[in-house]
Amino acid sequence: MRHLFCTFLLLFAAAAFAKGEPEADTFLYRISKQGRPVSYLLGTIHVGKRNSTLPADYRRALGRVSQLVVETDEESMSGTEIRRMQQIMADTRPLKTSLGEARIQRLQRILTTGQEPLAFSPDSRTKPWVLWMAAQSMFTPKGYSYRHGIDHLLIQTAKKQQKPVIALEGAEQLDYFDGLPEDAVIRSLDSLVTHHRAFLDETVSLERDYRARRARKIWAEIANPAHQLRFLPEQDHPLWHEFLYQKLLTKRNQTWLPRLIEILPQKPTLVAVGSAHLFGGQGLIVRLRQVGYQVEPVQADIK
Repeated sequence: MRHLFCTFLLLFAAAAFAKGEPEADTFLYRISKQGRPVSYLLGTIHVGKRNSTLPADYRRALGRVSQLVVETDEESMSGTEIRRMQQIMADTRPLKTSLGEARIQRLQRILTTGQEPLAFSPDSRTKPWVLWMAAQSMFTPKGYSYRHGIDHLLIQTAKKQQKPVIALEGAEQLDYFDGLPEDAVIRSLDSLVTHHRAFLDETVSLERDYRARRARKIWAEIANPAHQLRFLPEQDHPLWHEFLYQKLLTKRNQTWLPRLIEILPQKPTLVAVGSAHLFGGQGLIVRLRQVGYQVEPVQADIK
């Protein structure tokens, strides 16, 4: 479920997050504190070009640490967590009832045009936000895949190196989505159908800028709500603004910080989370500095 939850987080934020801009065009930062092991903080993107590999400086950073911390790792979820996720996502109604058969047909036509066709059954008894979340995450342009996003590549590499992978959250991630008003979710699905080509183009542009380490450019776009919310119905902008900024970014950063404070003193660690979580007044760079860590940008020529 990590890829169902994370991809679009890099695409959204709010103007209040504008403070704390990137100090350099990099997504990799060195974390240090006297008497503590040196660790790294990495901002990721959750979609990548097919057959792409980890950048060399990311591989070197992973090679210098003893463990990897990520947002979520579905492969390591317990049976209890998986069952809880299934319960949260379940609906008494099939999608053809909650969404309507005409909308289902429109979505099926669009969602099968991506790199990995997102097939779903109209008879599936899942809540509409589950399909919305899957569409936001798995509807990718031709030649791109979440399986080649930085997060996935890091997790697979760490496991091959037999390094522990620690998830900051599990099934509780879905609680954020379960409270979304269904009518707003449905309007967002309709907007995706209308703007699906622009949505895919945005993914391509974002991945290109990320690979070029254009952190300042990406953050300027993230911090501009008029840009980020332009594909969503205007009547729902206040809802999505509060949901994406207050809940998915700020609240999660606040939840993660105590975990990181507990984890970082133990051993050298690479913390890899969506890049939107790094910057801004409530970003992890600022928050880690507030608790006494030095957080310094690392350029791509790290040796």
